[in-house]
Amino acid sequence: MKQTIELKIFKGKEINYDASGKIKNVQQKLTLTHGDLQYPKHLANIKNLGICKVEVVAMYDYKGEKIELTQAVIDEAMKLIYNEPVKELTPEQKQIAELTARLDAVTNPTTEPKTETSPELKEARAEYEKVAGKKGSPKWTLEEVLAKTEELKSQQN
Repeated sequence: MKQTIELKIFKGKEINYDASGKIKNVQQKLTLTHGDLQYPKHLANIKNLGICKVEVVAMYDYKGEKIELTQAVIDEAMKLIYNEPVKELTPEQKQIAELTARLDAVTNPTTEPKTETSPELKEARAEYEKVAGKKGSPKWTLEEVLAKTEELKSQQN
């Protein structure tokens, strides 16, 4: 059965951005049947319709359920649209891209570190609050809370 591919197309001669960095161009969704005889012709004609940018968004099976979008499908669509071969990365370029992605993930974490909520931690926090007269940081681990509590107790004695 035939699959459909969903594209996001941006109209205009070039991409324009607003002050916050969002694209200002008119955007539309275009759905084409992948593997259809007209599929290559539709994609090759997109640039002639005043479209300045195309993004492959999703792929759906014949039932209309979303399926995994493979890089091969994206590359095929871009080759047909822009009429230029997709350049393969050298092993060194692939390694650099992978290491850059890892470095970005480490230096720009997207989530806050999770803290424990065990009964022991709750008790230790209550003890710290009793000794210090204020609440400790919610990011402190059990070991940190216990160490700070012991430190305050030794200073008070």
